[in-house]
Amino acid sequence: MYKIKDFPDLYSEVNEISCVFYIFAPKIECMNKFQQYIQRNPVLRFLKNKYILVILIAFFWLAFLDKYSILSQIKMSKTIERLKADKQFYIQGAEDTDYEIEKLTTDPSELEKYAREKYWLKRNNEDLFIIVDE
Repeated sequence: MYKIKDFPDLYSEVNEISCVFYIFAPKIECMNKFQQYIQRNPVLRFLKNKYILVILIAFFWLAFLDKYSILSQIKMSKTIERLKADKQFYIQGAEDTDYEIEKLTTDPSELEKYAREKYWLKRNNEDLFIIVDE
């Protein structure tokens, strides 16, 4: 009867295979423990489904990493609301200015009042006293 040791080439191959098995055996054992842990935990068992996992990764990507993510959309909508409020403020200011211009161009007494209040203008026979509140 022949033994494996009688064929040196075959013997070396068997030794290499057994050495490889011994090298990877602890990893396989760890993988089995990890699979058992997944089976015991219902959340991880739920995540084991590849479709759920792909959907969660896509949601995470769209929510946080994408250029048009949900967070950037929220920031942009807040910016739009602020800009709309600023636009209303400036439109109201422009309407007030148009009203003042219309009033100043039509009524000379309003023009004189405006010049005296804003630019401290006076007539030749008047003295101007400026009182500053502190």
